[in-house]
Amino acid sequence: MRTAAGVVRPASQTVRALLGQLVLAAPEAVSADHLTITVWGGRGPRHLKSTLYLTVHKLRKWLTESAATAEVHSTDSGYRLDLGSGTSDIQRFRDLMRKAETVRSEEAFDLLHEALSLWRGEPLADVCADRVDGALVRRLRGERGSALRRLAQAALSVERYGEAMEAARFLCQEDPLDEDAHALLMEALVNSDRRSTALLEFDAVRRRLAADLGISPGTRLLSVHAWALSSGKGASEGPLAWARAVPRQLPPRSTVLVGRATEFERLRSHFNRWADSGRHPAVAVICGPAGAGKTELGVQWAQTNVDRFPDGQLYIDLKGFSNGAPLTADQALCTLLAALGVPRGGIPEGVDAKAGLYRTLLADRRALVVLDDAANADQVRPLLPGLGSSFTLITSRRRLDRLKALEEVYSMSLGRLPEEDALNLLSLLVENACETSHGHDLRTIADACGHNPLALRTAAAKLSRGVRLMDDATRRASPDHMHDLNSLFFTADENTRLGEAIGRSYFSLPEEARLFFDLLARSAYHDINASAAADLAGLGADHAHRLLETLADLHLVESPGGGRYHLDDLTRSFSRHLSRSLTGDAVSAVGWASGAHSAPLG
Repeated sequence: MRTAAGVVRPASQTVRALLGQLVLAAPEAVSADHLTITVWGGRGPRHLKSTLYLTVHKLRKWLTESAATAEVHSTDSGYRLDLGSGTSDIQRFRDLMRKAETVRSEEAFDLLHEALSLWRGEPLADVCADRVDGALVRRLRGERGSALRRLAQAALSVERYGEAMEAARFLCQEDPLDEDAHALLMEALVNSDRRSTALLEFDAVRRRLAADLGISPGTRLLSVHAWALSSGKGASEGPLAWARAVPRQLPPRSTVLVGRATEFERLRSHFNRWADSGRHPAVAVICGPAGAGKTELGVQWAQTNVDRFPDGQLYIDLKGFSNGAPLTADQALCTLLAALGVPRGGIPEGVDAKAGLYRTLLADRRALVVLDDAANADQVRPLLPGLGSSFTLITSRRRLDRLKALEEVYSMSLGRLPEEDALNLLSLLVENACETSHGHDLRTIADACGHNPLALRTAAAKLSRGVRLMDDATRRASPDHMHDLNSLFFTADENTRLGEAIGRSYFSLPEEARLFFDLLARSAYHDINASAAADLAGLGADHAHRLLETLADLHLVESPGGGRYHLDDLTRSFSRHLSRSLTGDAVSAVGWASGAHSAPLG
């Protein structure tokens, strides 16, 4: 205790222990029971309370003799130390810490430095360990650790890298597995032109984490390591300074988006519920068959809500069903990190490390991530931002059932357009074409398109070029008129996008599922259940059900419920066209050899 005469302390170990407990708790009272247990280590029975009274008396006498301003007061339950006009180091420390929260970095650094200067060794170091409240001492150590962490951060902000290093090193010595402390130390080292030392520090803590805990470094440490590897920036820039880019990557919205008002409203409602409460999934999936307009709907919604994502809008085509191989999660993360401003040298090795840095960069952003044309759940999961204020929109031909099982996901499926919407879209697209005055003709064409937006655009392109999709014979109720129209979407000219799109879904199937699909397409069934499909293919009902679900996952058949599955004319026509376009060997390979429809698949 500091008095006018200097620093004094009681000679008695017991009186020092009592004084320490009261000082650390001041201005709050401490119960007699707690003091008895703490000061005497819980060694004595109840009669020790009389010993406590005597020790309090000795403490009061010592305070008077030392000319201290403090006094010990009795309360209903125990004792309280009144410091009078003085204050304790711990009270002063806490006052300075609170004040540092309200000022700028420069002043905060000075206040934190002053607060930590009040620490002189360990709390109650001159009191026997068995007379100390261990929980109270641990709490005080935690407060000092917090102050050191804040001092290191403030020192970095004002370019006092030596002080930052000193504070961070102390934290690292206190807890060698404290990743945040090591990250602060690495940042101070890099800014002091000691990058190689920082990288050695990372390597050492990485090995320690693996040896002691069996884990890899977390996202904070990985982000600083990535910055250290790529560091060429000015000394005042921190590890995320290169990652402050605000991406604006959404493609332009479609000039014609007719229909989908119901789906658009569902997506809007879900997003609003998430934004308002945060309790709804931050991931939405739009799934549906090839050409259903998933990307158009997603981009339209995203462009409409761009002002809700001030920290950026990321867009990536995952090429799940495009020409060539789908992007791997690793490739996609490299692209996303580059869009967030990470230089090539700053992108860590491995999917887990990349995903950790990606989540770190999005953690405090309100951003939109559009993952277009996803192949499967394994491709998508590492690309989800994780906890934070970002929203992810995924489009895929697959239902992504596995993703739904592993993550909280809001999902909606796009089917065919309603009849009037399909007719309106076709009419709008061919408003200058020769057949627009024949409402019945356009309605028949829209039906032949299966109300599929991409098929409607393909038909409109042909009509606009003057191609007659319907001749007099077709108009005369030919039994095959719908199939004749369907086939026009798979002819070998520049308008084969629909055939290619369905083909990519088809050829992504396992061979057995392709054979099964071809068998269904050649049959007389438009609606079928697992039992009928099993009889048709010569399979067990469970086996047939699994194959039907495989087709439904890619929306090659519709699954309206009740155990029924529907195969529309458009996909049936694709299968028939494919059979005519393959050579004999290829036909056999995909199940088109004569009689394949009646041979059991199993």
